[in-house]
Amino acid sequence: MLTLVAFMPSEKSFQDRIGRFVLLKEACGDMVPPFLPADTDITVAAQTSFITTLNACCAAVSTAQNDLKDLTDPRVVLVKTIKERVTRAVNRVASNRAWAGKLPAVKAVANVLRNFQPPRSQPPAPSADPDAPVPKKRDRGGQSYKDIEGHLGKFLGALGKCAGYDTGVPLDISSLGFSTLLGQLQTANAAIADKEVVLRDAQVERARVFESKRPLPDGSACLRDRWARIKKAVKAQYGPGSAEYALVQGIKY
Repeated sequence: MLTLVAFMPSEKSFQDRIGRFVLLKEACGDMVPPFLPADTDITVAAQTSFITTLNACCAAVSTAQNDLKDLTDPRVVLVKTIKERVTRAVNRVASNRAWAGKLPAVKAVANVLRNFQPPRSQPPAPSADPDAPVPKKRDRGGQSYKDIEGHLGKFLGALGKCAGYDTGVPLDISSLGFSTLLGQLQTANAAIADKEVVLRDAQVERARVFESKRPLPDGSACLRDRWARIKKAVKAQYGPGSAEYALVQGIKY
């Protein structure tokens, strides 16, 4: 028994589209006589299989996002730690009259580093064509963290000119301590750059599976293409005035 859908979600997120496609598949599965399209890639069985593919694409993006966040959150904490220790190191230099001549240079580099606020990385706006090459956009957020590497290296150099700075200094604000922090930041920046590539590739693949105008690598069609052809197949099999067609016609992409 077919029941017309009075209201469909309008949110155009990937997950919502999967949900609406599940409704489309279930509607086709309830049709009597059975839905028998001419193309095998839009049968009820093919739709069921494709839903698995769609979910896998979304899961890959979600995993990549979580993996990236697992690295970016600690990096924010690391930079905060660097800034706090730089302030302590400046105070140590300022406390020794013998380093008075070096203090302006130390403070100048320290102020640049402490006042540096990396902007949040913004992904490029999605292209209207999912098959278009990914635009090359400078990651201002990632580049800024690379800039902090440079400033921290300069700060280490300025401390190195304070003769005897490391004598009796707490380990965490010693030259070795700052070198360790610099190495940790460099490692984090490199790892995050790799994870950003993984995320971008997952997002591009998901966009293609949902909306590509070209055949997918396995020769199949995207969700948008199948969606339109399913409706046409229902209209052809049951008629434009049928309850079956009225049902699927109301399920929007």
